[in-house]
Amino acid sequence: MRHRASLLTPLCTMLAMLAFAGSAAASVFRTDTTFTRIVWNSMHFIADNGSEVECPVTLEGSLNSTMSKLPGPIGQIHRATFGTCRGGSASALASTLPWRINYVSFTGRLPEITDYKVNLVGASIIIYILFFSCRADTSAEAPLPFRLTRDVSTGRIHFALPDPTAEIPLVGLGCVPNWGRVSGGGEAFVQGSSERRIILSLI
Repeated sequence: MRHRASLLTPLCTMLAMLAFAGSAAASVFRTDTTFTRIVWNSMHFIADNGSEVECPVTLEGSLNSTMSKLPGPIGQIHRATFGTCRGGSASALASTLPWRINYVSFTGRLPEITDYKVNLVGASIIIYILFFSCRADTSAEAPLPFRLTRDVSTGRIHFALPDPTAEIPLVGLGCVPNWGRVSGGGEAFVQGSSERRIILSLI
């Protein structure tokens, strides 16, 4: 009996390792398209002193077709368009494009992922209020976090929700205080479509 138990121990260990490896392999993310477009009818840029600019915003970019579940770069934003704003105006600093999209983590239990969390890094947005302008800069140390909501039954990504508590540094004359926040829900589509959603699945 003692000899039989000694044989079963390494066998159980091997099976557990294989099961873990299979689970890890199934945790690689895949998208059905590499081109994405995120549209906000109303994105809010709010300084801590209460000043607020509200703008329609469209971000267009690319995603990797397969993405590791480990944190790191998964895509880029190549174009940022700002419409007519209320309370001021805003525009992207074109020289800073492309902006990086970095994967952070997910919410839910595999394979039922409900949220896919990313950071927008390297973005610079010029915000104009009255006679002053401020530049909002995101970086690896101070990113703009987004939560991409996912339908677990279809795998479709529906909304892009910036973290309204994240503090974004502001630079420029009259930017007091020197940080602000971003809020507002955007809808995620396949680039070139106003209906087709990106599908995020596991392989």
